[in-house]
Amino acid sequence: MSSNEPHGTLWSSFERFQWRLISIVRATSETIEAPTGSRAPSSRKVKRPGGDRKEAAATAVKRQTQYKTICGIDFGTTHSDVAIVGSVHCGISHIEVLRNWKNGLYLEQVPSRIAYPEENPGLDKITFGYEVTSTMKSYTWMKLLLGKVEMDDFTETKLGTKAAQGMLELPPGKTAEDVSHEDKCWRRRPIEFWLTTPACWDDETDTLTRKCALAAGFASPPDDNLCMMREPDTALVANVSSSINKHEGIYKPGMSVGVVDIGGGTIDTKTMTLISLNPLRAKDACLGTGAKIGMTDLEFRLYDRCEALFGNAFCDLPTEVIGPSSEFAEEFEVVKRSFDGGDDDKKHWLRLLPLKRALEATNTTSEKYDFVEGKLILTGREIRAIFEPVIQEGLKQLHNQISRLKKAGRKPVSMVVLAGGGGTSRYVIHRFQEYCATALGGTVTVRRDGRAWSAVVRGAAVKGLEGGVIVSQEAPRAYGFVCHKQVDGSIDNEEDSFQCPIYGKRASNRMDSILHQGATIVADMKVTKDVYISPKDMEDLSQYWDFFECEEEVAPERLDDDGLLKQLALHITTNFVAAVKKSGESGLT
Repeated sequence: MSSNEPHGTLWSSFERFQWRLISIVRATSETIEAPTGSRAPSSRKVKRPGGDRKEAAATAVKRQTQYKTICGIDFGTTHSDVAIVGSVHCGISHIEVLRNWKNGLYLEQVPSRIAYPEENPGLDKITFGYEVTSTMKSYTWMKLLLGKVEMDDFTETKLGTKAAQGMLELPPGKTAEDVSHEDKCWRRRPIEFWLTTPACWDDETDTLTRKCALAAGFASPPDDNLCMMREPDTALVANVSSSINKHEGIYKPGMSVGVVDIGGGTIDTKTMTLISLNPLRAKDACLGTGAKIGMTDLEFRLYDRCEALFGNAFCDLPTEVIGPSSEFAEEFEVVKRSFDGGDDDKKHWLRLLPLKRALEATNTTSEKYDFVEGKLILTGREIRAIFEPVIQEGLKQLHNQISRLKKAGRKPVSMVVLAGGGGTSRYVIHRFQEYCATALGGTVTVRRDGRAWSAVVRGAAVKGLEGGVIVSQEAPRAYGFVCHKQVDGSIDNEEDSFQCPIYGKRASNRMDSILHQGATIVADMKVTKDVYISPKDMEDLSQYWDFFECEEEVAPERLDDDGLLKQLALHITTNFVAAVKKSGESGLT
C-alpha cells in the first residue's frame, strides 16, 4: 500500500473507494477544455474598439482564476458514476460521464467493489472497480451499511450463508471514526464536487457520508468545495435538461413530473413542478419518499431460490463462485436487464459449473439444473417472482406521491421518469407502463431516461453548472429543540413542572419546532425563534441546547416521544442584558 493512500477503519471501504474515484477525477479534470480566451493575451498590440488592452488582460486573468471543474459523484450500492464538466460550459451536452475505467468495458458505471492488498497476496495496492476479480477477497454493497441499517436486515438467511461474504462484510478491525490521510497530488484547477445521496436517508447518514467523503480527500484544498444533493432530484434535472437540449417539446412549465429512482439499495420517489424551462427552474410539488430496497434484493431472492432448490450444495459454494464478482452474478445481471416478463415457461440459463460437481458428489439430480451444460435453469415465472418485491415497492412509492399531491390539492403527475439501475430493466419499465395505463387510466406517461444509470450523476453536474435549478424544497422531517413552556395539564407531567421567576409555573421536557415536516425551504433561509434562558451561573453564560428531528407528520409535543431522534447538542455562548428581579433571579430574552 503506497504511503499517500488513506487509512481507515469501518468506513474505510467507502473512503478508499471514493479516494480511488478522486484519483481519476484529478487526472481527468486537467483534460477538460479550458475556456476560450482564458489564456493571458500576447504582447502584440491589438486595437480593441471601446476597450483597453490592460482591461482585457485583467478580464482574461479573472476568467482563468474563476474557472473550475464541476464533478458529480453517485456512489451507488452496486455501481458508481462520475461526471465532469468545465464551469464555462453551459449545458448537459458538455457533461462527460467517465468511461475510462481500468479493465472496464467503456461503460458509464464502475462496480462499487474494493480489494485490499493485506488480504490478497500478489496485490501491491488497493484495487477497485473492474480491476477486482472473482478470485480476490473483496468488499461490495458498502452503501447498505451506511447509517442506521442494521446487519439483521440483511442476515445470512436472506443472502445465503456463503453469499453474504463480500457483500455485507467489513474488513477485520474496521471501525467508523478513523480519518483517511489526505493525498497531496492535487491538480491546478479547483473542483466543485456534488455528491448525491438517497432521499430516504436521514440527516445522520448524510452527515456520515459527507464525513467519509471529506476523509477520502474530497474538497481538501481550500479552493475546492463539496456539495450534496438528493438522488431523485438530480435524476429529474438530468432528464428534463436532456429533453430541453434535444428540443423534444415534452416538458412544459407548470407540469408535475415524478421520478422513481430504483437504485441498488434504495428506491426514491419525488415529484416536482416545473416553473420554467429556460433557465430550468423547478420546485418540490410534494414531499419525496423512499424505501431501503433496491435491485440488490433480486440477488437476495435469487440466492434464496437456489438454496431452496439445492440446499447446501449451493450454499457451500465459495464466494468467488457465487459472490458479487463471480461469473454467476454477472450472468444474472444480464438476465435482469434483458428479461421482459414474457412467457412464464420460457427457460433462462445461468452458468454455474461448480454446482454440477457438488450435486454429483451427493448423487443429487434436479430438473432445475442442466448437467450437460453446467447451468442453472430458471423459468420466466421464477424470475418474475424475484422481481416482484422491488416492483411492488416502486409502484407503492409512486402511489404515495400521487396520494400526497391529491391530498394537498396540487396538480397531478402527468409524467413519471424511471432512473437508476432499475430504469434500465425492460421488465420494470413494462410494469410501470402497465400500472399507469390501467390503475391510473392512462393519464400518466412513463418516460425512461435513455442513460438511466448515469442520470443521477449527470443531473448533479447540471446543478453545479446552473446553480439554483431547484428553487424550493419541502422539509423531509420536522426539526425542533427541547425547552420549557407554560404548564398544560393535558400534556405535561407534574414532575416536570417548576416555578420560573419570570413566567410563573412552567414545564420542562417540551418541544418547540423550528421546521414542520413539509415546510417550504428556500436558499439562504433563516428561522428565528425568540427564547429566554435563566443561567444558573452568571459567570458562565454558555448553554448546551439539544436539537432533534422527527419523521412523523405531526411533530410531538414532548421530549419523551419515541418518534424523536437527537441530532446534535449546540454549545451556545450568549451575550445578553440581565433583567434582575426582586428575588435576585436573572432572566434572558
